[in-house]
Amino acid sequence: MRLSELSRFQGDAYSRGFFLSAYALWFVASFLEATLLASMVVGAPFAVARIMSYGLLILSELTARRQTRVQTLLMLALIPLGIQCLHSGISLLFDELMFIYFAKNLPFRSIAKASLALTGTLLLLVVAASQVGLIPDFMSQGSVDSRHYLGFRQALRAPQFFFVIVCLYVYLRGTRFCLLELVALSLINAWFFCMAESSLAVVLTEAALIGAFFVRRRRSSRCPLWRVMPWAFVLAGVVSVAVTLCYDPSSSFFALLNEATEGRVALGNSVFQEYGLSLLGQPLVLNGSSLDPSGQIVPTAVYRYVDCMYVKVLIQMGFLFTLVYFGALGELMRRLERRGRKTLVLIFVLIALHCLLDDLMLYLLYNPFILLLSELIPSESTSSVPEADNVRSNAKVARWKNATLSA
Repeated sequence: MRLSELSRFQGDAYSRGFFLSAYALWFVASFLEATLLASMVVGAPFAVARIMSYGLLILSELTARRQTRVQTLLMLALIPLGIQCLHSGISLLFDELMFIYFAKNLPFRSIAKASLALTGTLLLLVVAASQVGLIPDFMSQGSVDSRHYLGFRQALRAPQFFFVIVCLYVYLRGTRFCLLELVALSLINAWFFCMAESSLAVVLTEAALIGAFFVRRRRSSRCPLWRVMPWAFVLAGVVSVAVTLCYDPSSSFFALLNEATEGRVALGNSVFQEYGLSLLGQPLVLNGSSLDPSGQIVPTAVYRYVDCMYVKVLIQMGFLFTLVYFGALGELMRRLERRGRKTLVLIFVLIALHCLLDDLMLYLLYNPFILLLSELIPSESTSSVPEADNVRSNAKVARWKNATLSA
């Protein structure tokens, strides 16, 4: 190996290490902030963790390969985007954009492995601690039985994190994902449903398990439906916004739809009527239901929250950001479908459906797959071999690289 190749390899290793360190630090602090251990990190500790992660991200860029002009322009574009996020009241979205940009220096599989390890470990520790009494397990009355918060500040957090774990797991397992694993994860999913009564997350988790199991055994399928799937975010966004804008309480159809979504359509329409649509976004004053870091119910006179991510992003972040953000997701899914990465396409379709009734998939903590947007950033040298979704393809890529280096 030449000296220049060796120095480049070492630089890539340092860059990867700095990025994963920044990601782990930010992820742990953000995860704890969502639990009843939030008092450990809320305020100054969380701010310090974010600043340290920014510093590590900058180090990862300094030790990476030379930037192209396009990459430099995109990095400079983070400044006005950060200002817009602060103006709209979603500062954590700026963190997500930062990680998307700096994730261009390492393969997504490395990020997925880190995300799976972090989410799985932290979820197991928090849920176990809540069951043995180390962390309070707040309970509220659900539609059927008591709904357990499982150590989190909101009841639906634990099933949502498990949905992320399942998606990461089936992606990394690839063709090795077997029936026994499907059954085992389905049983855990059923336990989360019994404890937290989160129908949306539980149903989509099961869909991810069953879908990934059959997709992996039909990789050569040419069903026309795969051509439509890359448009999932665009279609879901157009439909949800149109339904929200056209909502009429006197219509029996809208009344039934509003009841099926537990009042989400009426709430979205109410917020839209008050704030309207802007080009660059605006701050929103919303009232949700959650616990404070000490485990006390946050008092709210009236519940008023926009759960549909598409409607919330359009109102809060503005028309311009919405167009670019979901356009980029559509282009990413189109490329994934063309490269045959069907499991990732399936996962993004399920995330798009999840966004119809929950806005948390907008945030990196609940959706590490959003870092795949870094693949849209042009690089100085792009490989002709796309990232594989399974171990066999990875072995082929490794043999191809070894043959290239030895040639």
